[in-house]
Amino acid sequence: MIELTPDPIDTAALQGSLANPAAGGYCAFEGWVRNENEGRVVARLEYEAYEKLVIEEGGKVLDEAQARFPFLE
Repeated sequence: MIELTPDPIDTAALQGSLANPAAGGYCAFEGWVRNENEGRVVARLEYEAYEKLVIEEGGKVLDEAQARFPFLE
């Protein structure tokens, strides 16, 4: 599943939704906004994405991964 949201992501809930006794692990990356970058104050990060492209291309990546590694569905 691929989803774009403007809302904060509840990482604990996301991890719980992926729990599967047949799976041997979970890997994620989570970052925080640092207070400065190259001597300039950083207050927040903003991301933009072309949703249609994200869904289409991300779906292709997921389909390929499931085809190559059909262990869990």
